[in-house]
Amino acid sequence: IKKGGKIIITTWDMYRSRKHKKILCKNCILKFFGLNKMDFGDIVFDWKNSKGEVVSKRYYHAYKMSELRKDCVDAGLLIEKIYKRDNNIYVELKK
Repeated sequence: IKKGGKIIITTWDMYRSRKHKKILCKNCILKFFGLNKMDFGDIVFDWKNSKGEVVSKRYYHAYKMSELRKDCVDAGLLIEKIYKRDNNIYVELKK
């Protein structure tokens, strides 16, 4: 991104979904006992088409707002605004 340019990042707030939160907790417990090789916050779930049929597995990292903020700052970006709306987290960034 050019200096002065803007970036907008959106990510699902997986911690607001009971279904995803349950999977995240299970993965966390498994990781604690060395039975899960994924990082904390990583999730793999079924991706379904409009008919409800499973078409693939989908990997996703479930960000918490504080973690997303840290990653943006570590990348050398200036956070203009970070907020939650509906089931998403939004970050407006500037270089």
